[in-house]
Amino acid sequence: MPSPLVSICIPTYNRPNLLQRTVRSCLAQTYPNFEIVVTDNSTDSASREMLAKLSDPRIRYYSNSGNIGATASVNRGLSLATGKYISMLMDDDLFKPQCLELMVEAFENHPTVGVVMAPMHLIGADDERIFPKFYIFRTMRYRYRYQVGDGFVDRRRVLKDFLTRDYPCCVPSGIMYRAEGLRRIGPADPSADFAGDLDFAMRLAVYYDFYYIDQVLTSWRYVPSSHTATLHQNGLNIGAFYFVTRKCLAQDEIKKLFADEWETLVRDSIFFCSCRALLNGLAGLRAKSPRLILKTIKTILKEDPASEVTQVRHENRSFDDVRKIKALVLQDQLDVLKRALGLRTNVADNKHPSLRHDWYLTGTEKESAQANCLAVRADRDSGARGVNHSFAFSH
Repeated sequence: MPSPLVSICIPTYNRPNLLQRTVRSCLAQTYPNFEIVVTDNSTDSASREMLAKLSDPRIRYYSNSGNIGATASVNRGLSLATGKYISMLMDDDLFKPQCLELMVEAFENHPTVGVVMAPMHLIGADDERIFPKFYIFRTMRYRYRYQVGDGFVDRRRVLKDFLTRDYPCCVPSGIMYRAEGLRRIGPADPSADFAGDLDFAMRLAVYYDFYYIDQVLTSWRYVPSSHTATLHQNGLNIGAFYFVTRKCLAQDEIKKLFADEWETLVRDSIFFCSCRALLNGLAGLRAKSPRLILKTIKTILKEDPASEVTQVRHENRSFDDVRKIKALVLQDQLDVLKRALGLRTNVADNKHPSLRHDWYLTGTEKESAQANCLAVRADRDSGARGVNHSFAFSH
């Protein structure tokens, strides 16, 4: 039986030197049956000329009519792909040699799987492995190490994690998709902004199981000038978190899948968006920008009104009580961020540890947080939602 074709879609823009490294990592695969579909937004012919010199018939190059934007270039590449499985490799990331082989094997052994995912190394400008700090607190040794050991992940579990706990995967370079699944959910949505890759993964999780390979199969480049680094430094359009979540929750299939806990899922999903959005305040604290901090809080209060309605209707809380709880959660998190940066705060340490942030507390702070576990439970029972959720970091 012949090996199925894999389409590697690479959108690119004005960086032929990095693109060459990316393409060479594809050509070094142990799995032979693939095509490389390059869609080029570049303003010159350098990338086309470089690819022509590689002279490999598996490379298919397409120049876009000018710079049509990242999302449109991605969608064009997907429309040109002819493989049974599709990888979207960013033009500065790298495959490990066994990447395609192991991911295709997982697909072929699990017909209900729509996404195969694996953790990633982070690399710098010279392809060296790096360990950057995200949002000050967290040293990143891997991206998306979901669990210990390979394994099948059913769609209900992975979807609930996406919505309420952590992102099992996100960066496309570390993922392979079943082409049939991408056709089913439709093209990349420009309205998702920076979270377009997250939108893809969440929409697929509505219909398909996932498979996790506990082996680093790709390298994700993270340098100060990269788009992701800029977002972490300058702040995100945090409305995108709410957009992709509500878009996912609006699908009839997910309502059937979680019929037994629908109201709780919706409540916790929106709250998880607010937790992630609070990380945007780190950029404001780093820049000492009250404007960005205030904008973050206003956006959360604007985007999360359903939580107030839900708690009032189903938990017999007054709007005033719910707003007080929400303000407490926001104040607590901002004070934790301030303490981490050595800034002054008027709130006693860990007075209300409403969210689980023990992963970055040290010494006395962690002991204090653990000693106040009863307060955490009390806050939860009083209507503070999702107290068991950890912060996660999208791309």
